[in-house]
Amino acid sequence: MNREFTSNVRVAAGDDGDSIDLREFDAVIVVSTEALAGDIHVSDEADDNFSAADTDDLIARTGEGGANVTGYTGGKRYLKVVGDDADQAVVIGYYLGRAPQGASFSR
Repeated sequence: MNREFTSNVRVAAGDDGDSIDLREFDAVIVVSTEALAGDIHVSDEADDNFSAADTDDLIARTGEGGANVTGYTGGKRYLKVVGDDADQAVVIGYYLGRAPQGASFSR
């Protein structure tokens, strides 16, 4: 089986100021060297009305070497990272329904 999953993953810099359309993903995580729970903002509109994500919609873990991983499980359509530590963040989205490029399955 060829497992080429790069077509299923999108990565965005946290500090580019653009919102990320979550409609394209089944799972989204924010990885940073700083804890970002209060800096993850969400909205139903691409350019307006962003507010801090509800803490009940965030799953935060601190890993080895100081890496912080925060998953968003809420229902808002757009996400962006704001604040002083946004330049330390990377947003990773994964879409399970897209067939991997060059995927082949055989026995």
